[in-house]
Amino acid sequence: MATNEFQPNWVSPPGDTILDILREKAMSIADFSIGMGETRLATDALLRGHAELTTKHAKKLESMFGVPCGFWLTRETQYRQDLARSKREETTSQNQQWLSELPIKDMVKFGWLKVNEAKRPTLTECLDFFGATSLVEWRNKFQRQQELAFFRTSSSFEQRPLAVAAWLRQGEIEGNSQECPNWNALKFQKNIAQIRGLSRTKSPAEFLPRLKTLCAEAGVVLAVVRAPTGCRASGAARFLTPNKAVILLSFRHLTDDHFWFTFFHEAGHLILHAHDAVFIDGLESEATAEEEEANRFSAQTLIPDEFRERLNALGLNPREILRFAKDVGISPGIVVGQLQNSGRVRRERLNVFKQRYTWEEIDTYLANP
Repeated sequence: MATNEFQPNWVSPPGDTILDILREKAMSIADFSIGMGETRLATDALLRGHAELTTKHAKKLESMFGVPCGFWLTRETQYRQDLARSKREETTSQNQQWLSELPIKDMVKFGWLKVNEAKRPTLTECLDFFGATSLVEWRNKFQRQQELAFFRTSSSFEQRPLAVAAWLRQGEIEGNSQECPNWNALKFQKNIAQIRGLSRTKSPAEFLPRLKTLCAEAGVVLAVVRAPTGCRASGAARFLTPNKAVILLSFRHLTDDHFWFTFFHEAGHLILHAHDAVFIDGLESEATAEEEEANRFSAQTLIPDEFRERLNALGLNPREILRFAKDVGISPGIVVGQLQNSGRVRRERLNVFKQRYTWEEIDTYLANP
């Protein structure tokens, strides 16, 4: 065997060659271990390539099998080089796959990635956005987030997880960039009474600044972040620190009933549930106890129990709906949304009462939050 002719093009440890020789000689691994002067554990590590084949090993092999020492050392060097090359190729492939699954076009369009739109962001720039230095670090962080998350959009999340991850990260960035007093649950519940009345304000550009202030007074950052392609979440709630919470809203459904139900749903999570959890919500629902509780909190906040009997008695008379909404102190669209959600009114009926928002109005707020 000439050492300069050994050029394997596969990732195979020297132990594979040793095993071939053992089979040819009908020698057991136990006898081989004794001949090498190694324990069975050390021999197993050598054969699997987990332990480096050293000059001492090579000399022993030459003595036992008559195969030159140089062959074994070259075999070991080639294996380590092929192993490193294989890992580099695997890493490159994984990096490219990860980049391809990010909603990069929207991330650039929305200003999350500060690059020229004609230039595709690099791996480093995308990792920087997530506050990670490597894909391994990002996976560890994201896996932890998944473990803590309660999803009402689980089917959508499984389809485009990186779109949801990017949306959540932008909400985290905006939350961390804003200062507010420490979390105060009692203050937040008190302010919710004032927040309900904002639903009667038609333009987001008018009610969002006030909503942001009322949230901030209780230690809650309000972050309005448009969902990128592939992210169907409408809202999320989490604590960034023990003293600071964030409610993330996407305005995915540009109507007042959806927006306000989502807001109070997220508020319910902050008040009722664990502070180390991440709640991500949309229309599709796989009911959990936490989601059911947040739904009840939102519904009862919007229409308190003392109005429920009257709500259930409502007909389709527009004047009755308008009068009821005024008495409760919420928008007529929310009343219609609740009637539709309960099944008392078909989804296509009475939608004229819903206030429809535009991204032009929302962007006006975002330009001067």
